[in-house]
Amino acid sequence: MFLKECNKHKIDHILLGHHKDDLIENFFIRFLRGSGLKGLVSFDKNVSNFNGIKIIRPFLSTSKKELININKKTFGFFVDDPTNNKDKFLRSRIRKLLKNLDKEGLNFNKFYLTLKNLSKSDQVIEFYVDKNILENSKYFEKDKKIILNQSFFHNPEEIILRSITQVIQRISQKKNYPRGKKVISLIDSIKFSDKNLKLTLSGCIIEKIQDSVIICPEKR
Repeated sequence: MFLKECNKHKIDHILLGHHKDDLIENFFIRFLRGSGLKGLVSFDKNVSNFNGIKIIRPFLSTSKKELININKKTFGFFVDDPTNNKDKFLRSRIRKLLKNLDKEGLNFNKFYLTLKNLSKSDQVIEFYVDKNILENSKYFEKDKKIILNQSFFHNPEEIILRSITQVIQRISQKKNYPRGKKVISLIDSIKFSDKNLKLTLSGCIIEKIQDSVIICPEKR
């Protein structure tokens, strides 16, 4: 909905009100869902890009308590969403869990520092993902296909997983990444099969021919 409105009115920046508490809550929500490192820290960016629109979160280092005080001093009031206290929402249950952990000694600032350190580790992985794609794949604009060489798969599992996920998304031109389990299954098929293969995933045809892998869009 936001993307549609931005394109309609030629807006290229969106400012969101997410704050430090949202950052921590999101970490635990992703943690409970079994997310990897990328998912755990995906919220930890003040500026990110989505389909050409810059998403800006200026309050990620500011707590909810601080923002409420600012609102009281500036406007004399603040708006409280009544759904914040409804247990049918996972975020509300996580929020209560964090309050209990705070009583047990969870240090908010130390946790935030840990999250920042995890984010730095994620940046290192992203560096090698970009390097892998640059050095071990070739994109053919005319045919809209990518060929991966054998060295593409001679990397740690996380590098391979993120690399091939990005490649598939580029070819399929879908907004969402393919599901992790399906990508892992695809990688295993490619790495451990001695025969030529032809598979499909997320609107792409993935074909293994000897030591190369060709990825192209499915015909519609």
